[in-house]
Amino acid sequence: HDRGAQLAAVVLTSVKLEVLDLGFNRITTGGIKALMKSLAENDTLLSLTLSGNPLDTNASKAVSYALAYNKSLRALYVDNCSVGYAAQRHITAGIVSNSQLSLRVITGFHIGAIAVTLGLPSALENWTNEQVLKFIRLMWDRRRHDQESMKQRNDQPNNTGVLLSSAKNDNTATKNTTQPDGTSPKHEKQKVGPSDPATVVAAAKSAFASLGDAGGAILHSEPNQREQSDGSPLVPSDAIMLEKTLSGTVRVPKFDNEGCSEDDSLGVSSLHMSTDSLSVTNLRSSAMHPEKQKKMELPIDPTRKKRNVEWLRQHFFSLNEVAQLPFNHADLWKLHQYFFSPIESS
Repeated sequence: HDRGAQLAAVVLTSVKLEVLDLGFNRITTGGIKALMKSLAENDTLLSLTLSGNPLDTNASKAVSYALAYNKSLRALYVDNCSVGYAAQRHITAGIVSNSQLSLRVITGFHIGAIAVTLGLPSALENWTNEQVLKFIRLMWDRRRHDQESMKQRNDQPNNTGVLLSSAKNDNTATKNTTQPDGTSPKHEKQKVGPSDPATVVAAAKSAFASLGDAGGAILHSEPNQREQSDGSPLVPSDAIMLEKTLSGTVRVPKFDNEGCSEDDSLGVSSLHMSTDSLSVTNLRSSAMHPEKQKKMELPIDPTRKKRNVEWLRQHFFSLNEVAQLPFNHADLWKLHQYFFSPIESS
């Protein structure tokens, strides 16, 4: 199993993958370390699934290292990984210290409460993972903005003695344009890697203070989730949604003015098709009992239908991931034992 993880690590260095699912592959610490080393240097991977692979303290340190350096990953799934408290602290520390973080989704444990133990504002303890990740990105964006503003203020010359200072430094500036070997001086590179704890805490406190009384309320919505769900491969671009009418025919569903027809986000109001060719009566078995036919023709609650459609739109991405999981009798039995085993009394 570690051999497969090591091969995946090699692939990450040569192939521009965007989604990698290694869930429930019994990968040990050795395989996780090899994979995380490649992830730290990768700039194309968007989603990584490690669910079902145990992450002990050593493996979590490797994950923390990768998350502190990676700039592209947007979703990390670590469900059922037996991530202990120490491991959670390592992973969260890597997340909060990455000033170039792109992460939007992380599952498996609540990072807000762990972030508080690292010195971040106590309000994060009650926030969702989505809110915490958005706050971390916000705090680093704010810090970069503050640093750029300060640099611009420092670069502005004083009105007194500008000409004298400029003339005095002409020769010095000319001399400094070349190195002793005749080459041009190199610009200072942007810092890569995790920020120190003091910087992280200072950036978090400053960003949290800028939120004011609103606190985490302004961090509730995450537009990219809606964008991912709309573009999910679960529903092909040429697919349509159908519903059965009381007369027994099939048609494209219609939404009221308060529903989705205003922005046509599902693209169904512009579709037209003949209901004659889609008659349910032609598809229905002639042996069906009349009472069952009456049950099928019950009126559809438009409010409930609209709510269900909206729910599907918001969860297309997650549902597609579940649909891609291979069926495994052992996993099914494991779930059965988990949910139906008697609770042990302390």
